Amino acid sequence: MIPRTTIDEANKHITGLHKKVYELEALVKQQNEALHAKDEFHQEKLSELSSAKEMEIGMLQEKVQAKERTVTILQEQMSQKNQQLAVLQRNCRALKKVISFKTDLSELLVAIDEVDSCFKNTSMDLIGEEFYDDERSAASDSGLGASVQLYNGNLTGSSTQDELDHQGYNSSGKHRHKNSSKAREFYL
Repeated sequence: MIPRTTIDEANKHITGLHKKVYELEALVKQQNEALHAKDEFHQEKLSELSSAKEMEIGMLQEKVQAKERTVTILQEQMSQKNQQLAVLQRNCRALKKVISFKTDLSELLVAIDEVDSCFKNTSMDLIGEEFYDDERSAASDSGLGASVQLYNGNLTGSSTQDELDHQGYNSSGKHRHKNSSKAREFYL
């Protein structure tokens, strides 16, 4: 038969093994709970990061759309500015063309002033005389000219250089008012 001491030792050994198994099971359970908690924590963090990234992507998409709208507006404004620039360039060319006639216009104004002074300085009883401007050659070079007729002291009309030459002949070859006793003409 087996001695009592051997049975007691075997029982102690089995009790120790059971105790060790319970401890190991408790440790495994504790580690499983810790792993589960870590897994939940990581899932929450991943979910937070994912939602934050989605929000950031949404904000960036809104910014991109806003920038695209701004670019569209700027392109429309640039098109309008280009049209305005084209109009201003046309106006500038026209103004330069007008300015190129400044000398001719100033010569014409000088000639008109001289004619005006002739009217003031000449008595009204001089009839049928013709007065020529000293500047008529400059006026003919520029293509500008005019005749002024005075009937009994009243200014009645004007003709362009195309209608009359410097001798007072019109396009039909007739001398305009030269023989009229009531007319006085000035040719530029």
